[in-house]
Amino acid sequence: MCGIAGIFNSSLTYEANRALLFEMTDALDHRGPDETHIYCKGSAGLGQVALSNCEEKDKRRLREIRQNENVITVLDGEIFNRKEIVAQLEAKDHNFHVRNDAELLSYLYKRRGLDFINCCNGQFAIALFDENEKKIILVRDRVGIQPLYYTTLNDGTVLFGSEIKSLFCSPQVKRQIDLIGLEQILTLWATVPPRTAFRSINELAPGCMVVIDSSGIKTRRYWKHVFPDNCDYEQKPFTYYSERTRELLINAVRLRQTTEVSVGAYLSGGLDSSIIAAIASRSSEVPLKTFSVTFGESAFDESKFQRAVSNTLGTRHHSVNVQTHDISVLLPQVLRHAESPLVRTAAAPLFVLSKLAAGSGTKIVLTGEGSDEIFGGYDIFKESAIRRFWARFPDSKIRPQLLRRTYPFIQGAATSGTFWQLFFKQGLTELNDPFYSHRLRWNNTGRVKKFCSDELIQNFDEENHVYGELNEYLDPEMKRWDPLCQAQYLEIVLFMSGVLLTTQGDRMLASNSISGRFPFLDHRVIEFAHTIPPRFKLNLLNEKYILKAAFNDILPKSICSRVKQPYRAPISRCFTKNNNTLSSYMLSAENLSRSPFFNAEAVNNLMKKAQRGVHIGEVEQIAIAAVASTELLEHIFVKNKS
Repeated sequence: MCGIAGIFNSSLTYEANRALLFEMTDALDHRGPDETHIYCKGSAGLGQVALSNCEEKDKRRLREIRQNENVITVLDGEIFNRKEIVAQLEAKDHNFHVRNDAELLSYLYKRRGLDFINCCNGQFAIALFDENEKKIILVRDRVGIQPLYYTTLNDGTVLFGSEIKSLFCSPQVKRQIDLIGLEQILTLWATVPPRTAFRSINELAPGCMVVIDSSGIKTRRYWKHVFPDNCDYEQKPFTYYSERTRELLINAVRLRQTTEVSVGAYLSGGLDSSIIAAIASRSSEVPLKTFSVTFGESAFDESKFQRAVSNTLGTRHHSVNVQTHDISVLLPQVLRHAESPLVRTAAAPLFVLSKLAAGSGTKIVLTGEGSDEIFGGYDIFKESAIRRFWARFPDSKIRPQLLRRTYPFIQGAATSGTFWQLFFKQGLTELNDPFYSHRLRWNNTGRVKKFCSDELIQNFDEENHVYGELNEYLDPEMKRWDPLCQAQYLEIVLFMSGVLLTTQGDRMLASNSISGRFPFLDHRVIEFAHTIPPRFKLNLLNEKYILKAAFNDILPKSICSRVKQPYRAPISRCFTKNNNTLSSYMLSAENLSRSPFFNAEAVNNLMKKAQRGVHIGEVEQIAIAAVASTELLEHIFVKNKS
């Protein structure tokens, strides 16, 4: 794991500010506590902080980056198939030699131009300076595992970095919450790239590169998700798909275990992390270290399943218990790393979990992220399938009862015509809506806006700010895909990239100098999974059917047969019993009376309701998380400028 930062004046009129470059890299110290690499010459400056590839600790080392044929590259992440690429190049040129991934990328660019990245299997944020052509190229991996941001100053200078706080080192970068970005989060849970939670700060979208030169900034997409047209799948037997899935995933895990440092695995107790841990255990010469978070509240706790997997695999298991009070205490630190408002508190326990892994001497952890999106594991996919089935006979009293299998907390309402049935019936027959699977969720989340200030509400424009920008960002080809694939795509490009891999993934891992690796997000696994017929992923209402079949021989039966439990953490209870934390203060009437974002009276009434122990619904839970995190973000980055 590393962090990168840089400065480039494309007009070539100003020299890169070396002092600012050091400040920008220092802001990323947590991402690479062992080494700092710097290149600063003329109008370009590139910096990198790095985690050492050896187990021995040493004080931070500083070195100047050497040029490689007038191409200078810094990298956050890793090219997993480097040995394979190098072997191919050595076969053509016996004098060929590179020492690391950055030198390999420079070599590939010199010979293949902008197509250099297509042969690389990895997770990465790359900055490459072509000294001859006087241009900077920024590249982000295919699905957005490693983050990368950039902004343009008034004099045309472009700043870029792995985290937004790096860009804020420049006094010329204004710190201001982006109100359109906030509106998007309060509907979609995430911003739509290139927009972020801060004005003038751009996110480089997954699978894209930008080329910056004297003519400006140009964006180019080098990879995208591709699904077959609806009903246009190859007619191959189920065993072909299950065996190929197994083969690819095993290879993806082993590629990510090839390292000199200690590799562990997160273990949630669910199917996905259990598969990864099982594969990793089989190819590890010593017992695999596994790490889990547990909760005191049974509704969130999965410890019995975590222990079952650990016992079966014989791992060296470590767990940490997180209480509701801990989340309230930790949230300011979490927001400092997340750099975005949150609609859930699930990032806080993951912050604690990465600290646990770091304390054990582990530098790299394998995780199961991406499986639900790629192989059809979320409840929202089942919900959409049931609603489409129901839409064939909208007046049916029997078909909506299937929702009780997806949401077992619905008690008897399927035959009583109560509120929940009216809720799920909204837009029931609008089957051509490409957002059919997610429209209910987004409409429901959008109700959080009633807690916003009147001034903010007046500036909201959902049609343009949210759905307008979303339509521009999404691939228009999605309308040709199977309904399940449409739903998967929306989860992949919004929730997975914008929440799961950033605020809950990279940021919480990097906060404690841990590098996460995600075998399910190997692009070969993704590309193959997209060709699997939908019925093999969601078989009736059996989610991730193909994964269960492919790996049921190496897992405890209880894991393959258990009902999926989404990873969640408490929200309202984190703030109702503790009034002495900064997080709780953000929700106080005193603080909200000065808030430009939220209606103090509406939020105060909500918090009084929560204090009384009254049931707090899903929208209200989201509202509490969103208000607390937005206020903290403003407090940390705008008011205090930390």
